[in-house]
Amino acid sequence: MTIIAFNYNSYSPVSDVKLTSNASELVWPGLDSVCLNCTARGADVTYSWSLQGAPLPQDPNYHLSENNTVLTISPVSDKDNETFTCTAKNWINSETSNGVSFDLASPVSSVTLTSNTSGSYIWVGEESVTLHCSAKGSAITFLWNLNGEPLPADSRYYLSHGDSPPHSNLFISPVYRNDTGNFTCKASNQLGSETSIALSLNLAWNPEGNMQCTAEPIDLNFQLGCSWSGGQPATNVILILSGRIWKSGENSVNVVTTKSNFEGSSLICLGDQLGRTSQCSVIFVPPEAIGHNNNNITESKVGNTVNLTVMLVRGLSAEFTWYYLNPDPIPIQTNSNILVESTSSSSSLHIPDVTMKDAGKYECRAKNFIGSQSFFFTVTVAANGLGGGVIAGIVIGVIFGVIFISSLVGYIIRKKE
Repeated sequence: MTIIAFNYNSYSPVSDVKLTSNASELVWPGLDSVCLNCTARGADVTYSWSLQGAPLPQDPNYHLSENNTVLTISPVSDKDNETFTCTAKNWINSETSNGVSFDLASPVSSVTLTSNTSGSYIWVGEESVTLHCSAKGSAITFLWNLNGEPLPADSRYYLSHGDSPPHSNLFISPVYRNDTGNFTCKASNQLGSETSIALSLNLAWNPEGNMQCTAEPIDLNFQLGCSWSGGQPATNVILILSGRIWKSGENSVNVVTTKSNFEGSSLICLGDQLGRTSQCSVIFVPPEAIGHNNNNITESKVGNTVNLTVMLVRGLSAEFTWYYLNPDPIPIQTNSNILVESTSSSSSLHIPDVTMKDAGKYECRAKNFIGSQSFFFTVTVAANGLGGGVIAGIVIGVIFGVIFISSLVGYIIRKKE
């Protein structure tokens, strides 16, 4: 009897075709390589590859192993963003694997920087702003710059980031003047970077101080002025003289005129900055003081401090001069015993550690280019405590008392003897 050997494997059909990839995360085109491995059961199996249902094209980046079971793509490119399959076949049948595609990373694009203020003014020290940077691409990181330099460390700056879609927010609270300039946002990943168009904040701040009214002589004429400068944006200034608008402009305006046009009238300056206002006025009269009746009497004691003050209630800026009347005026200046302090609208005379010789009459003359006015003070000084004569009398009385007591004691002793 003859026994015929039967090889089952020679008649095994293709089955269990599987395609696996070693790529588990993002695949960076131009940088990463990927290996695809095709396995199957069956006898005398041969393998072929397809891309998106068509035979694998000829490509120098595609490398097949000797038995065609492994496809190496080195490096991966943008065109490899479709589905790969492998087909295993023998003389009995054929079977196609599952499809494999890559999570290809995309480069940075469409970097856009916007603000929540829509171009309106932001008040320095009062308001906040949010800058929003968005981009397209994979695994993006963001870097902020101000005037071409990395954003400085500042507790007013708060950054937040997100991935769906990629974005970064810069919150500034409150804005300061040093936030002036160009903000940019740079988005980067392994494939490159892109910088946004620069964005600058429309900052606003108030002028330093309030509106200023000025009047200065120039040769035979006078220059009147209104000024409210130092703010951003520029202020709108109006100069009104005798109830009529003479001039308007930005930040400051000046008018040259003669004294006859304004003597006895008033200068009014009005300023407006985005609805925020300031004003001042000057009445063109000689200096007038607050609560002064030219008969002010100041009483003091030796060793105390005397303060004499003149404060103008209206009129132009003035120059002050102090005199001691003895009886003719003697000019007073600051020295080791007296201090004179003056501004354009007030002046004070301080006499520390006053003595009896400081008693008398004082005059303060205030002068502007309309006229002058004198303000008078009377200072009285009283002795502080007992006078010298009283003290001498007390001393003499004590001496006589001691002599009397001594005599009395001696008399009593002699009497007893």
